[in-house]
Amino acid sequence: MAPVGEMSARQRKHVYLHSTIFSEEGPDNRSVYKAERQAEVYESLQGSLRKNNLQAPEIRLPKPEDMRITQHAGHPGMVFPTNGQNGCNARALNVKTNEDVLVHDGEVEPVVHASGKDTSIPREFWATSVNLQWHDTRHERCRE
Repeated sequence: MAPVGEMSARQRKHVYLHSTIFSEEGPDNRSVYKAERQAEVYESLQGSLRKNNLQAPEIRLPKPEDMRITQHAGHPGMVFPTNGQNGCNARALNVKTNEDVLVHDGEVEPVVHASGKDTSIPREFWATSVNLQWHDTRHERCRE
């Protein structure tokens, strides 16, 4: 019998989702809620569990503000050739989405980078609203 230890939630999920309905001996009527039985079932599953995705995949995406600006810059269906090449088939160019290029359904679209926060307008003018109270001095600055 396997040594009883604390199982992670993922390990318990594997135990609970394991089914013996189609096994040659038929369904097992022993409870999987006891810690000893859970350890036993999990140990029997070790050979059949997949080992992929042990590390998180590397995901390189543009910044959210760049994605928003790119979306607003033009329709994603309109893709223009880049680097002097005819057409932008990502599979042929072996391109993946990164900070400078968005790839969707094999179509490549260059990312339009956001310019950053606008500092030319004073901070008090950013707070203008119809909800300003009569005693708020920011309203007076906006009228001048």
